[in-house]
Amino acid sequence: MEMDITFKTEKLRRLLHDDGSLRTKWGAETARSIRVRLDDLRAAPTLRDVRGIPALVTVLDKLGRIHVAVQHPHGIFFEPAARLSQALTQCDWARIAAIRVLEIGTIDD
Repeated sequence: MEMDITFKTEKLRRLLHDDGSLRTKWGAETARSIRVRLDDLRAAPTLRDVRGIPALVTVLDKLGRIHVAVQHPHGIFFEPAARLSQALTQCDWARIAAIRVLEIGTIDD
């Protein structure tokens, strides 16, 4: 079972599925790291499993989004695809199997 990943916009989806565009925008090393992290997210059945991936740090930012480190200072920001009935910090992450990628950015953006 894989994580279901959608994207905030079609433009973002196309960018993150095109290695050439990733390299142009973020450079070869960061582009490779983005692809690795997206593969890590996709391979995890639930968000709980994401927390256990070595060197994959997840934090909640001030907007309640999840930030997964890619290569300092960049990260992938995402949220659960379904609307939650409670705060993300209080959710059972084992029940979240679909996410929406919002952007690639820095925690300071």
